[in-house]
Amino acid sequence: MKSKHDVIFCYVIALQLRGKRFETLDLADPGQNQVDVIQRLLRKATLFPCYAMADKKIVDPLLASLKSQEFSLFDAFDRPGPAEDLAQVINQAIDDSGCLLDFLSRASIESRWCRIEAQYFLEKTDAFLRYMPVILEPDLLLHQVQGARERVAISYIERDVDDFAQRLEAVLYA
Repeated sequence: MKSKHDVIFCYVIALQLRGKRFETLDLADPGQNQVDVIQRLLRKATLFPCYAMADKKIVDPLLASLKSQEFSLFDAFDRPGPAEDLAQVINQAIDDSGCLLDFLSRASIESRWCRIEAQYFLEKTDAFLRYMPVILEPDLLLHQVQGARERVAISYIERDVDDFAQRLEAVLYA
């Protein structure tokens, strides 16, 4: 049985985590409730980066920075295995992600696979709120990209990794 002091202690710790996502885990709940809480928390910290192979050198430093922080990332380019299994692996990774970072460039807008991944994510019930367009090039026509025209995009044109990470956290943890 939890004491009043245990609850207050947990609340104080949560207050010190300003800007961070947290969930309340009641150890008296059945095991499945605890698993559900942990899965929600992991999903919130899991990002699916959607980008064209042509943009890999631009996106890699940013992804490395996000990995060094609290985020888990899926990277299809780092996954070995047969191509026929890749679509299933990607769909599962999208399902398990809390946010899709759609890195938009001319190459990604023209990429059939990038548009399929983004569309698959956007078809989810609450996915629109977790869809984040990221601008890699100036003068992109966002109205051509479903989902991006309705969302406020984050710019990565300047290639400032620290600034981008701060703006992303502000959006995700708002």
